[in-house]
Amino acid sequence: MTIWQPSITEVYGQSNIDGWQVVWGPGMQSGDTGSPVGSTIGNGANAIPAPGGGFIAGYADKTVQAVGLTGGESVAFEGSNDGVNFADMSDAQGNPIAITAAGPFIKQLEEACIQVRPRIAGGTGSVALTIVMFARKTQQP
Repeated sequence: MTIWQPSITEVYGQSNIDGWQVVWGPGMQSGDTGSPVGSTIGNGANAIPAPGGGFIAGYADKTVQAVGLTGGESVAFEGSNDGVNFADMSDAQGNPIAITAAGPFIKQLEEACIQVRPRIAGGTGSVALTIVMFARKTQQP
């Protein structure tokens, strides 16, 4: 069981930074989780940072994609508002995110959480997944 540190890259548009691309992998397997990304909660000695980095909690529109599914694996996304307790997140239809079929598929994260992370379950352990999230800033006029 490995905790994956993501790479975080700016996505540029007409008005400077339009969002962030967050990539965990390639190589994630069953039992692995991604290090949470989002924003730091609080400041000073009691601050709870997002271990995976980023300042993306305010980028409310988020989509996720799983690449490399071969069958049997399930990719869930979990969110936290305290940086400690994580719960399953839902898609736009209110269903828990559980990407299971060979894809790639793109799902929208419905909830706005301070920190988010992927979690892989099932499968044989021989799969090598890449999980990609895009966090988009609400467009300003």
